[in-house]
Amino acid sequence: NEWTLKPNDILTLTEALEANNRTLELEWKCPGRRGPSPVPTNIRQQDNGSQEYKTEEKSDFDFMDEMSSPRLPVRRTGESTPKGSAKKKTASFNGVLSTMLRHRRLEQQEINSSPKKIESPVSKTQPT
Repeated sequence: NEWTLKPNDILTLTEALEANNRTLELEWKCPGRRGPSPVPTNIRQQDNGSQEYKTEEKSDFDFMDEMSSPRLPVRRTGESTPKGSAKKKTASFNGVLSTMLRHRRLEQQEINSSPKKIESPVSKTQPT
């Protein structure tokens, strides 16, 4: 087969390439660009003809699918910013400090308002 090389030829080519004594020469010619495919005219005529003979069949059911779907607004760049949870969240240093202070106060209130635990007698062993 013309597409496969003998193992000895492959070994010789590989050794020559590694030694930089030889380069591979390709025998290839660019075929150029292919022209556009012509569209057959008989297909267009068949499509137009089949549309004329089709009659729309109405069913006894009224489907909600036949209603047009609502148009969603297209957001262009720079015109509007995201709303609600789509916005990027940023934190200011003052906001972080105030939150830490508020949590510290809440913890102090919980500690002060919690009932004092009565220490239960613990049996202690005397060293001998």
